[in-house]
Parts: sequence; structure tokens; C-alpha cells
Amino acid sequence: MAAQETTTSAVRQAGWLQQVACQREEMPAATWPEQWRTWQARALTGLVEVQGGEDSIVYLFTEGSVMGAYRYQEGSFFKIDTLPELAAHLASLTIWVVQLPLDGVRAMKTLLERGTPLETRALSTAELQTFCEEVASHTVGVLHVKWEDAEGLLVLSGRVPSAGVFIHNQTVANGPNGLTKIYTYPVSRCRVHIYPEVLDEPVLSEEDALVRLAFAMFADAVLFRYIELTGRRMGNSLIAEMNRITRARGWSIRFSRNGVADTHTFAHGDEAQQVYRTLIQLLVGHISIVVGDMLAHALMRQALDRMDRRLQAAAHRLVPLPAVA
Repeated sequence: MAAQETTTSAVRQAGWLQQVACQREEMPAATWPEQWRTWQARALTGLVEVQGGEDSIVYLFTEGSVMGAYRYQEGSFFKIDTLPELAAHLASLTIWVVQLPLDGVRAMKTLLERGTPLETRALSTAELQTFCEEVASHTVGVLHVKWEDAEGLLVLSGRVPSAGVFIHNQTVANGPNGLTKIYTYPVSRCRVHIYPEVLDEPVLSEEDALVRLAFAMFADAVLFRYIELTGRRMGNSLIAEMNRITRARGWSIRFSRNGVADTHTFAHGDEAQQVYRTLIQLLVGHISIVVGDMLAHALMRQALDRMDRRLQAAAHRLVPLPAVA
């Protein structure tokens, strides 16, 4: 039977998600594939940690699709294959399940891949907003803010953040409300850990990494606005079609209402750009059929306007320039 977790998981040993509600369960390893299918069917967005031997494995989910898997070994996390069969040979398992908003999952992806912060600052909470906004102006990555009994996660894209994830007393506040709670938390001192974005493949340059991030942000923004305009039913139909295309072509990229989960390994940056360009053309093409070219182009311009200059420049490699002129 599930119970609230009171001991320390590998993620908590690393100092993350220590204040969030976490469901712990013991289960036979033979039921692992069935449990995996349950998370997919329930469109889980969050984190699953599984222990069955000396090491832990952490999976990040967005709407039932895996966007990353990590083995915890000798005090560090290492990115691994996402196949659930990795734990199937064990007799029994202990799992921890944490439900998170999409920004929380995105933040955890960077934290798990970076492992240790590039820099840590001790600040008064009164200084926090000014410091975060200054760092955000030139950083792509994550800020992890910690108090003794609360924590905050801010996903940075090179501009002043407009949303945050605030965790306190096993509850999570997200979006603008989460950011407000981070900046106004009534404890005088905090520590801020800076985690710059990590490249998934060492062959990719920083420039190529920005293209990858720009693709995800652009596709997320366009899809979100399309669903706002046409409703969830039309949005789900488009999401299903985009995922059918990516599966048919063997690309490990999944679309959902919570965002794009991109775990594909590319041989080089040019290949990634071609795939992203193709997907954007298909996405916008389907949207144009429903809402018309003029409105589809307006959605594209709105998506670009949300990005800072570096990400806009990266996105322009993928977006047809006449459509956003």
C-alpha cells in the first residue's frame, strides 16, 4: 500500500524536492511493466525513482512520456537508456512518485544532468528577486532556491522569469503565483544554486543547444495558443498526429499539452535542425488548415516574441522567415 515517504531517496540525498509530497510504494518487480503502463495511461507528469539494488534509477515523465532517465551511482546521476526493462530482473522494488508541473520536470532534467551547481550564493530573501533577474538576463538553465523548510525552481531562458515552482509543506505552487511565493517567502536568508543548461550530446555546440531549446519553446508556445483557440479536442487530435509522425520516423520527440519531450540523440547539429524544421513545418501546416494562414502566422510571431534575442536567432533557423516577417 502506498504511504507518504519519510526517508531519504537519491533525489533527496542530492538536496532536491525535499519538501514535496512523495508517494512511496513497495512492489514486486514482476509488476513493473504494468505499473509503467499505468503511468502512461494516467499521463503522469513528474518524477519516478525506483530502487531495487545498489543503485537508484530516476525517470522524468511529461504526460506519460519519458523525457529522461538517470542512474544514481556513487553519489552522482548518469543519463541512461529509458527502457523500463532495466529493473525487471530484480525481485522487488521500492518506488517514489512525485507529481510536478511541467516547469518542475524541466528544472529537474537540468539538475539531474548538471549534478552539482556551477555556483552557490547565500542571500537575504529581500535581495532574491534582483539577483534572480540579473542572473536570468544572461543564463539558460535553472535556479534552485533553498530555505530550511521550502524551495523554489526557476527555469531560465535568457530573460526575466515570469513563472516559478515553489514547494513548501508538501504543496506546490506554479506559474506567476509560484514566482511570487518564491520572492516573498517570509524567511530572511536563503541559498541560490545556479545550474546552467547541459548539452544532451557532447558533439553539440552551445549554439546547437540553443536551437534545441528554441525548438521546444517555440513548439510549446504555438501548440498552447492553438489549444486555447480551438479547444482540447482539436489540440489532442493535433498532438496525436504529431506523435504519429515522430514515431513513424523514429524520432524520440513527443508532443503533449504539457510541452515537448525531446530525448532524441542526433549525430550533429545540422541533423537536429533539419528534424526540428520539418516538425515545425508540419505543426504549423496542420494549424493553418484549421485556423488559416494569417492566424497561424500570428501564433508563430507571438511565440517568437516570448523569447530573448539569442533564442529568437536560434528559432529563425527553423521558422520560415516569410511567416514571421
